[in-house]
Amino acid sequence: MSKAVENQAPDGVACVCRIMMPLRDGVRLATDVYLPSPAGRHPVIVIRSPYGGCATRSEDALEFARQGLGMVIQDCRGTGLSEGEADLWRQERDDAEDFFHWLAEQPWFNGNLVTNGESYPGAAQWQAARVGHPGMKGLTPHNAPLDIHGCYYYGGTYGYSLGVFWAFGMLARRRKVELKTPSREICAMLPLRELDTKLGFEPWPLWRDWI
Repeated sequence: MSKAVENQAPDGVACVCRIMMPLRDGVRLATDVYLPSPAGRHPVIVIRSPYGGCATRSEDALEFARQGLGMVIQDCRGTGLSEGEADLWRQERDDAEDFFHWLAEQPWFNGNLVTNGESYPGAAQWQAARVGHPGMKGLTPHNAPLDIHGCYYYGGTYGYSLGVFWAFGMLARRRKVELKTPSREICAMLPLRELDTKLGFEPWPLWRDWI
């Protein structure tokens, strides 16, 4: 069952709350809800992000709420304040479907939504669009790759910029540690498949699957 763990609304905003939204497998995703005043049924802007959106996007959300739009910000599975282990990229279609089912049951939702986000949150919108939810009236992906494989492999070679530094930056953020190894040293570490343990992490199934 969803549970609101925060509720503090400034002037011009009817509701600010954090809900741990359950997925079909029992994992719960941190979901911040901002609603306009007066209370009622509203269209919403949706952002699903692996970059800790629940902790960083409050000012944007409050501004939209003051203009009459609801905003729902969700930390993707295994990121930010959400539970679970991330299966980055591949998890977003099914998790978006569960999110849409949950959203449709909320008494403050009027049935109309648009999605927003850049980079990974943009790519997550392409996956959400595959669900075919009738209330999804539009999406605004910025700098959002369509070909995820092409983001990682350049001419058949695994790329370091996104494939290594982004991936392990995400893992370090999740484990709440700082990745201190200089980039040049990381680039010299072989075999690439064992980079997780060479950087001091436990074997990372997602990484080894990517490789």
